[in-house]
Amino acid sequence: MEVKLEGLPYTYHVLDGSIWSNEVDSGPLNQRGWVFQERHLARRVLYFGKTQMAWGCKEKRALEMFPTGIPSCSIQPDREFDLMGNMTQATSNITPLGLPGFVKDWQDLLEDYSTCEFSFPRDKLMALEGISTQLAIARPGDSYFAGAWKSTALFDLPWHRHQDDRDEYPATDTSERAPSWSWACVDGAIQFPLAQEVFPRVRECYAQVKTLAGHSVTIGDNVRTVGSIQMEASCLPLRLQLSEQNDIIGFYGPGFRFSTTNGPLQSAIYLECADQVACLLSNAGKLLLIPLFSTVNFIYCIVVWKIRGVSEHRRVGAVNIALMELTDEETRGTRDILQQDIDHPLPGMLPDNLSEKWNLPALRLVLSLKQKPLFRCVNIS
Repeated sequence: MEVKLEGLPYTYHVLDGSIWSNEVDSGPLNQRGWVFQERHLARRVLYFGKTQMAWGCKEKRALEMFPTGIPSCSIQPDREFDLMGNMTQATSNITPLGLPGFVKDWQDLLEDYSTCEFSFPRDKLMALEGISTQLAIARPGDSYFAGAWKSTALFDLPWHRHQDDRDEYPATDTSERAPSWSWACVDGAIQFPLAQEVFPRVRECYAQVKTLAGHSVTIGDNVRTVGSIQMEASCLPLRLQLSEQNDIIGFYGPGFRFSTTNGPLQSAIYLECADQVACLLSNAGKLLLIPLFSTVNFIYCIVVWKIRGVSEHRRVGAVNIALMELTDEETRGTRDILQQDIDHPLPGMLPDNLSEKWNLPALRLVLSLKQKPLFRCVNIS
């Protein structure tokens, strides 16, 4: 487009911001699971797009219409090359708080991967082995199993799916593929709560992963990944609250009760089993809530089902408990309250004009977990 400004001619290119997605990312081949790791592991990739050829490498992305590179302001970052480059350079010396970028990059990668298509969904973990093997070289002090790294597995456990995917791909159809705690045991798009947050945001950890181990078993054409994750954690009895229509509208336990209905301080529960099954388990006293960690905004937990004795469990869902309503700078200025050592009752911690911005029962739960942790060994298969 030719434009004259103050009598001088200028040439401008009007570019569709999604041109790379249209030509490359949305291509049928690039939606396939087995192609995913090829794109991430290759140093240079030549694509045959719908209307033109494309080039991708660590230095640039280019199309026939932009042979020297697509204008950087028009496209998203080169995720394939950026993610692998960042993760292979990340240290395996990981501390629970002040998380490095590896966790976010790994979760971003898994979220993208979970949307890929497979002719045989049983290949889901197998088609990621190239990437995990490459990363393992850069993480000699870490261990990998069933789609998780021991050093960061705690932050991967509260994955969840949206209701549409839970309805379309029931967990009961794929539960034998991988351990219940692994995102690979289900189909459909996976979301990790921390993938949407800016690091470091974790304030407290309430559990610790001790071991992560297992093996694969081939039965006919099926490959089953069998294993467990052993943790030290607090296990809180959990009950579900139902509406008159038998919809889940909240959950409660000793000293806490949270609502999942609409509101600025609503919490969320994502169950991988049918609501009817969850209610039966709840009424039988077989559901436990395991708090994992908290950020400024939420306490992230998983829901497990006691299947044998007091230590054997299966993961059946995730829970996000809202801590505060982020609506203005005044509220955000009180975030450091979660890092303070406070001995007096929580209601006295906040000015009257800020109390309504905080979920006081959630803050009491945080204080209880911090001051009186009731750790026990938990094995989740």
